[in-house]
Amino acid sequence: RPGQETPRQYLDDASGDMSRRLNGTRWIRLGESLCQDLDDASGDMSGRLNGTRWIRLGESLCQDLDDAVGDPNRRLNGTRWIRLGESLRQDLDDAVGDPNRRLNGRRWIRLGESLRQDLDDAVGDPSRRLNGQRWTTFGESLRQDLDDAVGDPSRRLNGRRWIRLGESLRQDLDDAVGDPNRRLNGTRWIRLGESLRQDLDDAVGDPNRRLNGTRWIRLGESLRQDLDDAVGDPNRRLNGTRWIRLGESLRQDLDDAIGDPSRRLNGTRWIRLGESLRQDLDDAVGDPNRRLNSTRWITLGESLRQDLDDAVGDPNRRLNGTRWIRLGESLRQDLDDAVGDPNRRLNGTRWITLGESLRQDLDDAVGDPNRRLNGTRWIRLGESLRQDLDDAVGDPNRRLNGTRWIRLGESLRQDLDDAVGDPNRRLNGTRWIRLGESLRQDLDDAIGDPSRRLNGTRWIRLGESLRQDLDDAVGDPNRRLNSTRWITLGESLRQDLDDAVGDPNRRLNGTRWIRLGESLRQDLDDAVGDPNRRLNGTHWITLGESLRQDLDDAVGDPSRRLNGRRWITLGESLRQDLDDAVGDPSRRLNGQRWIRLGESLRQDLDDAVGDPSRRLNGQRWTTFGESLRQDLDDAVGDPNRRLNGTHWIRLGESLRQDLDDAVGDPNRRLNGTRWIRLGESLRQDLDDAVGDPNRRLNGTRWITLGESLRQDLDDASGEPSGCLNGVAFLRQCTRQGFEDVPVHHLRMHLK
Repeated sequence: RPGQETPRQYLDDASGDMSRRLNGTRWIRLGESLCQDLDDASGDMSGRLNGTRWIRLGESLCQDLDDAVGDPNRRLNGTRWIRLGESLRQDLDDAVGDPNRRLNGRRWIRLGESLRQDLDDAVGDPSRRLNGQRWTTFGESLRQDLDDAVGDPSRRLNGRRWIRLGESLRQDLDDAVGDPNRRLNGTRWIRLGESLRQDLDDAVGDPNRRLNGTRWIRLGESLRQDLDDAVGDPNRRLNGTRWIRLGESLRQDLDDAIGDPSRRLNGTRWIRLGESLRQDLDDAVGDPNRRLNSTRWITLGESLRQDLDDAVGDPNRRLNGTRWIRLGESLRQDLDDAVGDPNRRLNGTRWITLGESLRQDLDDAVGDPNRRLNGTRWIRLGESLRQDLDDAVGDPNRRLNGTRWIRLGESLRQDLDDAVGDPNRRLNGTRWIRLGESLRQDLDDAIGDPSRRLNGTRWIRLGESLRQDLDDAVGDPNRRLNSTRWITLGESLRQDLDDAVGDPNRRLNGTRWIRLGESLRQDLDDAVGDPNRRLNGTHWITLGESLRQDLDDAVGDPSRRLNGRRWITLGESLRQDLDDAVGDPSRRLNGQRWIRLGESLRQDLDDAVGDPSRRLNGQRWTTFGESLRQDLDDAVGDPNRRLNGTHWIRLGESLRQDLDDAVGDPNRRLNGTRWIRLGESLRQDLDDAVGDPNRRLNGTRWITLGESLRQDLDDASGEPSGCLNGVAFLRQCTRQGFEDVPVHHLRMHLK
């Protein structure tokens, strides 16, 4: 039972392996001592994960974590607590059998001793780097950069990227990439340094051009003070994925940005502001207390004028989402600088008040100490958070869980007692549900009915047969929630639904029911009463000693894998997979819609759009090459395949072997939601990808960067080097039979 063991034992029980780490939606291997981990990882024990960002907390991270959860080895990764360990090299060895592999967002790239070697392994060109979902070319050499990135304990995950936190920004950048002039700009690495002109010269040969999402926009010349270490100017700051001017004069700032001092980016639109920030808000909404909350204007606290003065006129302000907060030596001082009130902190996109007494904090926030922001709504929490927020704002055992503060520590029962006054209740997304010895009891405790389950933001009925459940839910057993709409599913939905609830292998995956392990009751028992079960988003999966065993424990079938928020079946043939997936081998989920597939992909596409050369490109159909029958055999004929987003890739001992197992070609790599060719040289890679090194994916379209479009299109649609676009897999243009899977693709599977 949680609460009877030590924090270390509790962690062991949580995942069955204290060396596994949740990075986004994937588990990587870490090790034993968080103190040593952080030394290896960031060299700065003051960083703390705030959601997907690291902020600076007290004097010592070791002490912080001890205070945070009573165990220095636990760290909050988003809304989950995971485990760190001995050394980064050993961790990565344990994660993928290759210490040179690192998660870049949701993809694994090669890191290691030198960036040149890494990139040689990745794309055969040391100048290429993953730019979000695209590969771009950067400057002279990153060999030293990557040496410092992987071999330097000063790196810290910023969301899904590693940045440097510490005493000075210049030193941070030195430690982060071995080059103080390089900084992550959103999802891309750009050159920074003493002057912006030099930086941009290195990046694009033009100091006035800057990446704005997927477009290049014009920016100003040199930047001043607090950003001298970052870009040479304290008045420039990243606003999302764009650089805007801040500082002494907003008019001058906007003149540099768009030539109009009165316009400011609001999400993806430009709105009009004014000369001073107070005047700006007056001009924008006629109320100086209103602030942009994403695409809406909300009203902020007591002295917005002073807050905004600190925001624009202070070089130590940093963007937190769409707002500027203060970073610095101490958290209290940070908050003082951030909003002129040390008790106020950003909670999601709003400012709430924290401090010595949560009652007082919440009194300041909503006048009720028991109410807390839950996303965009205020909900009621438990008894008293006064002691709780003493170390985060005053209590080591309270930590932000998404946009909520919950209690962590030695005993889960005690933790939840402190969090909501009930040891059996746990946050499930934006709601609190009951957990405990058995799911039936849990649900009884949660809503008084073991047959009802949270489906997104609504409760639907579950039970012995889904037909009855859906009758209770919508009166029609053939309709299924697809996000926020009800759609009708396949040919024999009754059997499907029987499998969904009357079958122990079905489990709610987001807003859909999928197949899990041996028996539903046992599964749920394992979920709550088994130390190897862990929440994956809103679902419980099983972790353990080996990946094969993990999958066996997770779904009772090593051939079933999460496809986004849905579980599909993989294995020997796609036909059987689809049979297992929806009871109809011809139907496949296309985003939020079901399309018809079949025995061969040519026939599938004929059924889907009447043209075997067309492939889903996001939500649009584009045209590609000849036959994917063999491709799909290769894609799902190997139990060692892993979903990368909506695509299946192969992980294992070495990157080359991984790619061999993944697509039968070590030179193919996922580029966002598409497969492109990589290899010895970038020119050859692009030749393999589209037949022309000058072609590059621009979002969901292919554009030409170079000489010959005709050859590009020939190779893109008529040659085996073409890329699949959408939810399918790499086309190798083979006409072999559907079950004629090449032996080398099944080698690991057969083993």
